[in-house]
Amino acid sequence: GIHYDITERKNLEKELKRAQAEAIKAQQAEKDFLASMSHEIRTPLNAIIGMSHLLNDTSLDNQQKEYLEILSGSASILQNLISDILDISKIDAGTLEPQLSEVDLADLCERLVHTLRSKNRDRPVSIDLNFSSLLSHTVVTDGQWLNQILLNLLSNAEKFTEEGRIDLNIDVVEENKDSCHIFFSVTDTGIGLSSEEQKFIFQKFKQADPSIRRMYGGTGLGLTISKNLVGLLGGELIVASEKGKGSKFSFSLELKKGSLRKSVKKKSGKISDLLTEAKKKHILIVEDNLMNQKYISSLLSKWDVNYTICNNGLEAIEAADREKYDLIFMDLSMPVMDGYTACRKIQEGMGLNAETIIIALTASTFLSKKQLALEAGMKDFISKPFTPDQLSFYLKKYLSNKSYDIAHATFVFDNALDVSALKELYGDDIEYASEMFDMFLSVIVDEMKIIENICESDNLIAVHKQAHKMKPTFKMVGLTELFSLMEELEKSTDIQQVIKGITQLRSKLSEKLPILKIESDRMKSELLKINQ
Repeated sequence: GIHYDITERKNLEKELKRAQAEAIKAQQAEKDFLASMSHEIRTPLNAIIGMSHLLNDTSLDNQQKEYLEILSGSASILQNLISDILDISKIDAGTLEPQLSEVDLADLCERLVHTLRSKNRDRPVSIDLNFSSLLSHTVVTDGQWLNQILLNLLSNAEKFTEEGRIDLNIDVVEENKDSCHIFFSVTDTGIGLSSEEQKFIFQKFKQADPSIRRMYGGTGLGLTISKNLVGLLGGELIVASEKGKGSKFSFSLELKKGSLRKSVKKKSGKISDLLTEAKKKHILIVEDNLMNQKYISSLLSKWDVNYTICNNGLEAIEAADREKYDLIFMDLSMPVMDGYTACRKIQEGMGLNAETIIIALTASTFLSKKQLALEAGMKDFISKPFTPDQLSFYLKKYLSNKSYDIAHATFVFDNALDVSALKELYGDDIEYASEMFDMFLSVIVDEMKIIENICESDNLIAVHKQAHKMKPTFKMVGLTELFSLMEELEKSTDIQQVIKGITQLRSKLSEKLPILKIESDRMKSELLKINQ
């Protein structure tokens, strides 16, 4: 007979199975750790960013404003870094899935370019969008991913382009009845890349040169994330560049066609209008973090919206049994009872708030957490940290009973004003522009008296402070020349020169005030026609 001793092989198989089980366990532990840290880091970060917004609305001196700008900038960098690391982790774990919906590419790209232009208004960089007129339909894709990809590429171009131009190009390569092949590219005239640097530009935590992080900042994750997201959408991100002559990042996607794009879109009203309805409502806030409680309550108080705060899910259930609420914001991770359980119990049976919309407040970016919130009965979720505009968006979305149309496309400002700056600032929102013009006309006379009285006291520091306060208001009404004059006064160290400048300012302002009054009346007349 023949026999084999397979003891060693069996032992090896057992070791392999044990190692595999430990690897799976470690992977799950890493996932749980990231989910936990996402919540633990984002919750206090939300309070930091939120309270910075509120602090910015208070009366601050120049030094305090400088400190606040540093604080806000650092918090924003930290927020982006956390998001990048979590995105990379989700991509590596294979847990990132596209959420398909109809996306209006023109609208998405216009908003991105408008944001970048506003940010770089004082830099010698032209930013243009070249959008194919052949694209007459929306497309079906993950709009959030596409927005992140293009924003990363544009931000990268902005970072490395001191002067020159940045172009976002959207071209239709091929089109049929159901789909279209679209080519995306972002080109710049920045510092460019050598052929050697291009080899590892898409690697994690890699930058073309070690000095880049010192000079420009960043983590080296943006391009890695963009390349992975493009790959998940079915394309490939490539780079063409030459050192000192700029770069071109491009990719193409085969996308299913959606509905026909509307040539003229109606815009919803500003939150200030929509919050008129919110004032009549009662909102329940369920949040255990004291800083976040203070942030949300301060915003709602400022907007004159009625609210009640609970510290955990059990308190929320008791509050929901006592009173009917119009909207509930529910944190997910809380002591005593979590948000998932509280949501299910509130919506059980025929209670007062069984039909009330519940929105999750979550610091986690993992889809699994958000999916659990939806399965528990929550209608939507808002991710921490969130801005006042993001909170107001949800109030508008779920508390308004009607849509507000804003006058647009028909109003042209007087050429005596900076028309291009006004158009860029207000777009087609005449109602917002009208409010700002009225506010300027109501305060500017008193503000001028204040700065003139300060000049008489020869207090240069007080003059600089008042000039700094007044300066932005001139830009809001298209008086760019007076904005520049105020900028000079703010820096001047000669009180006689300041007095001369104030006299010049008053003379120029007296010429412009009648024009501003006429423009204000014209806007009101236009709004009246539209609302009739």
